[in-house]
Amino acid sequence: MPTKATIVTTTVWAGNNLICLARILGDTGEYLLTTDLSSVTWQVLDLDNSKAVVGSGTFSPGSVVYNTLQTDNIWTKDETGYNFKATVPGANFPLAERRYRVVFSFVTVSWGTFKQPFEAFTGDPTG
Repeated sequence: MPTKATIVTTTVWAGNNLICLARILGDTGEYLLTTDLSSVTWQVLDLDNSKAVVGSGTFSPGSVVYNTLQTDNIWTKDETGYNFKATVPGANFPLAERRYRVVFSFVTVSWGTFKQPFEAFTGDPTG
């Protein structure tokens, strides 16, 4: 199985898109590749409202997983880079001062399904 997922936390303005970045390893300990996956789905839960589902969707693996590590200016964690980047629409984060969890489910072609969670606190852009 892939390495244990760590919840990535961030802050986003209410109503704004959330860009989720990660460096994800596959079952072999190598970086995940688009060819390892058959689909990537996501679901947004409102943690301050009994984990109510706010939204969900599907990405094609090639639209969110990179076969080489990306080291552009959006990644500030380290010099190594990321291989996963997904943008979740801002309509899924409508209320300020709330905690939301985005759970990505990666369905692989040969070793099952695994999840990567992100948590976002929404700030009030009007102050």
